[in-house]
Amino acid sequence: MLDEEKKATAERAAVRVQKAQDREREGAKAMAEYQAETKAVSDRTAKLREQRLAREAEEEAAKAAAPPAPTKAAKPKAPKPVRSKSVAL
Repeated sequence: MLDEEKKATAERAAVRVQKAQDREREGAKAMAEYQAETKAVSDRTAKLREQRLAREAEEEAAKAAAPPAPTKAAKPKAPKPVRSKSVAL
């Protein structure tokens, strides 16, 4: 009876240790996945930033090389019609 209790206690302790080790492995795996995902997002952001800056520089160079667009002359305003004053009778 005493042997059975010791054996059961030892088995429960082994199960607790195994569960703790499993949780630790899962935690390390989750952290590695999180860090990999964070790095991937950071890399994509940097790549997109480089592309945007290159495109903006290209547009700016094209804008500087292009002649300025001709401006339209302002249309003369038509004179307002003169209202005649009506005479009250």
